Amino acid sequence: MQKRSVCFYTSNNGVGLVADVSLLQDLLYEHYDIDVVYFDNSLKPPTGGIAHKKYDVGIWLQTFSEEYFEFAEKNIFIPNEEWLDFKKLSQLKKFDKIICKSTLGQQLLRPYNSNVVVSGFISKDRYNPAIKKQDKFIHIMGKSAQKGTECILNNFLHTRKDLPLTIIESREGCTLDKTCTAPNVNYIKGFIAEEDLNEEFNRHSIHLCPSIYEGWGHYLYEALSVGALTYVTKLPMFLEWLDPELVVFLDCKFEQLKPARTNVQFLTTDRLDSTHQFGWLVDQDSFDENVKNYKQHLEKHNPDKVRKFFNHLNEQNSKNLIEELTDI
Repeated sequence: MQKRSVCFYTSNNGVGLVADVSLLQDLLYEHYDIDVVYFDNSLKPPTGGIAHKKYDVGIWLQTFSEEYFEFAEKNIFIPNEEWLDFKKLSQLKKFDKIICKSTLGQQLLRPYNSNVVVSGFISKDRYNPAIKKQDKFIHIMGKSAQKGTECILNNFLHTRKDLPLTIIESREGCTLDKTCTAPNVNYIKGFIAEEDLNEEFNRHSIHLCPSIYEGWGHYLYEALSVGALTYVTKLPMFLEWLDPELVVFLDCKFEQLKPARTNVQFLTTDRLDSTHQFGWLVDQDSFDENVKNYKQHLEKHNPDKVRKFFNHLNEQNSKNLIEELTDI
């Protein structure tokens, strides 16, 4: 039986969206013949070629361009709602299905489409048992300004100068050059090879993930995949999917954010007719106290149980995604 055709449409941001496409390709190759179109920042694809082919299904990740809907019989949208352009909310009704990664995402977008479902998502398993873990801290900032890096630096540059911390910032024009000059901070900036990144994931036993907001949060789940002890914000989407016995949840407060604090624009549940900047800021005292008590957390930590949880979640959500992406 001939497989149906599908095309993934998204932007090539070099990090999360590229990971999403790769993971979904591996998930769906038995069900679809797959193409991928990467748009530039102006939502223009490469000239001609597969961008103008006809497909049975179009799957849009995070962003979309209405003028290309005609090239697929059915169109599916997988949003990261914090990046959704509020001016496009009225266009969401044109999708045949919207697949959200969290219940919060579903609640935000349900007023704009009658077929909004929750599937969760999946992340890469980075586990390498050959790499011996060290009781050191790591924060993978990547290219994002919403990872809660400020809270971490406030602690390790001032309160806990005795503890070793690695920070990885991989965007162009790295911002922490003048900040991360303390002897206890190993600052890795710019492009890092996948092999080296994988070693950093496995070598550090404590991963700091105090995000302001996450649609899913690959860096968190990849930390779980290696059995690391993870410090995470009590975000609604993390509370939905994570076992509180397996992570260190950090108290936080929902706040409107000034543009200077983050360049990320969000939707809010009370007013979706305009763009807001908001997020859950980790309480500094809660963070400081939990870093201080890291040895107690490590004593109770069970890496094998964490890895088992990650694998089960990936398996569960793989089934969810296959069902939702093929049942159309």
